[in-house]
Amino acid sequence: MAHRALETDDILVCIFEHFIGPQETRSGRSLLQTLARLARCCRAFSDPALAALWKRQITLGPLLRVFSSYKISNGVYSVGDIEPLEWARFQGYASRIHILVYTTLRNVDPFVYTCLKERSEGKPLLPSLSQLYWKQATFNDPAYILFVTPSLQFVDILLAQTEWRTNDDVEGLEGAMGHSVGLFLETISKDAPFVRKLSLIGCCLSQWATFLQRFQALRSLDIGEVGVVDITTLSELSALPALQHLSVNIGEVVTGETLLKSSFGALESLNVSGAPPAVFGLLGYMGSAGLQSMTLVSSVAYTQLQLFSCSNRLRSHFCTCLRRLRIRISVTSIEDDFSLINGIEPLLELALMEDVHIQLDSPIRSSDEDVTSMATAWRCLERFHLWHRSAQHNPSFPSLEALRILAEHCPRLIDLDISIGAEPPLSLVSEHLSRPLRSLRLLGDVGIGDHDPKKLAAYITALFPWLRHFEAFAWDATTNSKWREVKRQIFLPKPSEKRI
Repeated sequence: MAHRALETDDILVCIFEHFIGPQETRSGRSLLQTLARLARCCRAFSDPALAALWKRQITLGPLLRVFSSYKISNGVYSVGDIEPLEWARFQGYASRIHILVYTTLRNVDPFVYTCLKERSEGKPLLPSLSQLYWKQATFNDPAYILFVTPSLQFVDILLAQTEWRTNDDVEGLEGAMGHSVGLFLETISKDAPFVRKLSLIGCCLSQWATFLQRFQALRSLDIGEVGVVDITTLSELSALPALQHLSVNIGEVVTGETLLKSSFGALESLNVSGAPPAVFGLLGYMGSAGLQSMTLVSSVAYTQLQLFSCSNRLRSHFCTCLRRLRIRISVTSIEDDFSLINGIEPLLELALMEDVHIQLDSPIRSSDEDVTSMATAWRCLERFHLWHRSAQHNPSFPSLEALRILAEHCPRLIDLDISIGAEPPLSLVSEHLSRPLRSLRLLGDVGIGDHDPKKLAAYITALFPWLRHFEAFAWDATTNSKWREVKRQIFLPKPSEKRI
């Protein structure tokens, strides 16, 4: 007799969900076969096992094969008469699909989808679908009518590579509206008003932006890879009342005539790329007082003045709210005495920073003094990433002394990635501070000088006693072997950890 716990569907569902693996792999398909056997095993297992089996699908094939009349002829699948029992079974399985990863089935007769739509009598064909990942979307794919359901909350659409940048391929607005993606967006903007997350890659946004305005519950919009977004489109999207995350590639300078000060009032996270003047303009008209996370990527190099102006705009607009910043910096015509801190000095007033990710694509000097300025200003740092793209060993990079500086001034730091250059004598380590760092990566071609690996490991361990992950690399084989020895020494069991 089975344990009483196995008579409870909620418990069985939790157990059977562990059998859900990636269907693209052999082991994942084997787990699905196990679920299918469990569903046929007994009535108590049937419903929970079927729920787990159908929850995530990577193709519509298994669902369409429910019909005995679904057969191939001349390389094309079609469907004939549908028996009532088969239709009931189709509806039962379709209602269990919550996640669908769909790629266009080119060998299926479009009439199959039309037939299913007519048979549904206006009801959603996938009534529980909440997440749709539409891969390689093509111009004429009638399968989109299956995806329209009020339960839809997450939509990720990747246009077929052959149709990338549709606005260059179709003939004006009428062609874009006739695209299956355009028809789908138009339909769900009316029939699926609760979509909360939308990601579009390679799509023709300028013609479809009108539909996006209707998603009043939309919280996340990723259009960073649809090409350059014009001001008119951005202005239409700025009125979305619930939008909290926006990823966009801006192409024109924003002015007060096209974007109001109150734009994007609920925004909490912004990823923006484009030329510096366009990025500055957009930042100036962000109306959100709760913007906590920002990623800035410039499509062209900054001048020294533009970098300082960008930092100053961030300080003046987001001083009391910004906590996470990721920025790629490339500067033209760098003067000899120009260092990183000269360009980002206004950012030091952002005292609430918890996560800072700075990638330097130009040979900008950054010294221990720069690290000291940042560490003393950003005492709430939990994650800090300072990477020089140049892989060559450079004495203008921060030294190992920067580790001590960050350890003493940033007591919350748990994740540190930093490019290291010069190797000065190691300073004494204070013992009274708590240093919770878990992960340390020394980036670039990291030199080790004359330091003894054992002493260097002891220095790092004294700074970060809770360290669980360490990486360092050098192009020179001898130096690299020393770093491997440092890593080995760091993670040697301490006397107190040895088993008695």
